[in-house]
Amino acid sequence: MDFVVLIGSASLITWWWSAVHWRSRAKAQAHAWRRDRAEMLARMSHMQDVASRARVHTAQVTKATAEWSAGYKQGCSDMIRAMAALQAGLMSQHDTE
Repeated sequence: MDFVVLIGSASLITWWWSAVHWRSRAKAQAHAWRRDRAEMLARMSHMQDVASRARVHTAQVTKATAEWSAGYKQGCSDMIRAMAALQAGLMSQHDTE
């Protein structure tokens, strides 16, 4: 009879220890998942901020490039007109001499 009680007690203690151990591991896993999820959400937020800043920078660079290109074209046109006027002035001065 004592042997049956001993086996029953050992079984109960083993079951209780396994249950406590399993719950502890389940809580640790749930905590790890929550921590990982929070970390991933923080990373996503950071990457969204980076992407937003990149879009703004791209728009600024595109605008600056368009302005530079327009200025370059205007400068070329001005230079062509200036050279033509200078050449015409030299030609008329040469004709008068």
